[in-house]
Amino acid sequence: MIDKSSIIERLDILHEANIISPTVREKSELVVNRFLDISDDFDQEKMDVFCVHLAIALSRVEKGECESGTDENIVAEIKQNGNYNEASKILNEIEDLFQVEIPEGEKILLLIHICNLLER
Repeated sequence: MIDKSSIIERLDILHEANIISPTVREKSELVVNRFLDISDDFDQEKMDVFCVHLAIALSRVEKGECESGTDENIVAEIKQNGNYNEASKILNEIEDLFQVEIPEGEKILLLIHICNLLER
C-alpha cells in the first residue's frame, strides 16, 4: 500500500527548496492521486522516484529547460514494453492535467518511470 504522506513530504521538500513551483507541487499531487485511483499497490520506492522525477521534469518544462532528445535504442526499447500503451495514456492525462505539451526527451524519461511503476 502506498504511503501518500511520504510522497507529499518529498514534493513539499522540493517546493520549500524552490526546486519546483507551487503549481508544479499542486499538480504533482493530482498525478499522485490519479495513480492511487488506478491502484494503491504500486511499489513505494518506484512511486517515490517517479514522483520526484515527474515534479523535476515538469519544473524543467515550466522553465523551458527541457532534456534534449534521447537515444533511439532507448526509445525503441520502451516502445517494446508491455505497459507502453497504458503508460502513454497516463502520460497524455498528465499533459492534459498540466495543460502543457511535454517535449519528447522528457516524455521518454517519464514513460520509463511509468512503465516501471506499472510492472507489479
